[in-house]
Amino acid sequence: MTPAEVHALFMGQEPNVADIAFYDSGKLGFSDKTFNKDRLLPVTILSIQKTMRSGLKTPSQVVIFVPPHYLNKVIAQLKDFSVIMYRHLMKKRPGDKESRIALANIMAKYFRVLFINPRLLQLPEEPPFWTCFGFSREDVIPSWMRSRLL
Repeated sequence: MTPAEVHALFMGQEPNVADIAFYDSGKLGFSDKTFNKDRLLPVTILSIQKTMRSGLKTPSQVVIFVPPHYLNKVIAQLKDFSVIMYRHLMKKRPGDKESRIALANIMAKYFRVLFINPRLLQLPEEPPFWTCFGFSREDVIPSWMRSRLL
């Protein structure tokens, strides 16, 4: 699935023009130090999409790099996004308690492998799958991250 398809599936609406431009850019984050949840959503969707490796039964781990001062805000916003996604998917798949539990388990499978990391500079090398939020090109960040910011 493409990031735009994941966005439509999980959010119940097509991504906007800015989100599509981000998905199509091949970048992994925005060069923006502000806490902008309109930019956190496409980073989250891209992170979920990266967990879905074709042919693998187990989702891949994805690191979401965030500055330490945004850690709690990002965690709270991811919880809000998961509630929005769950409610949307429940509308598409209404049912009994077992159906709700099954849907929650499906969503948990993807969210469980998202690792929020505020300790970017302590890594010895670039992880295989990652995204980022809250950094700019002017920050002290590794060159492999700087080149992947939109």
